[in-house]
Amino acid sequence: TAEYTKVREQFNRPLGTFQAVQHHLANMFTDVEGSRWTTYQAVSRLSSRVAEIEELLEQHESARESLVEQAHQLSESIGDVRQELNQANRDARVASAIDASTTRPTADQLWQIDRGWENVPGLVEQINEIINTRLPALYRACDEHGIRPDPGKAIEVPRKPGG
Repeated sequence: TAEYTKVREQFNRPLGTFQAVQHHLANMFTDVEGSRWTTYQAVSRLSSRVAEIEELLEQHESARESLVEQAHQLSESIGDVRQELNQANRDARVASAIDASTTRPTADQLWQIDRGWENVPGLVEQINEIINTRLPALYRACDEHGIRPDPGKAIEVPRKPGG
């Protein structure tokens, strides 16, 4: 982890001060960034779909309150993921500063990279749970009440290569 690079020493210097290690940290940043942006795209599409369903439910007098509540809860969950992604974005930006710098990474910078690595995969899993479980359940519930939103194109969040 990035934290390890400040604790472990080689040649009487922390590993994080070596350029090769800094490049590796920058590569970690690139992986996190790719996952984050793909997840942002999925969140945006999910938000649009749920907003369309909420609008459709408003147009149907036969829509049960439970359907409206289910759509609202799903919308809130997506909003929570979006907020966590924004925090991960702020944390991950430091890696590009590390790559551009010739100085030793600070403890705070390393902590922020670690936090990005820890949070983004969990966010991807939350989005996958929404895509694979919660959104289909909402579509089924709507269908049972004769309300058929357009499912649109499939939303997929790719897995990290090798992970």
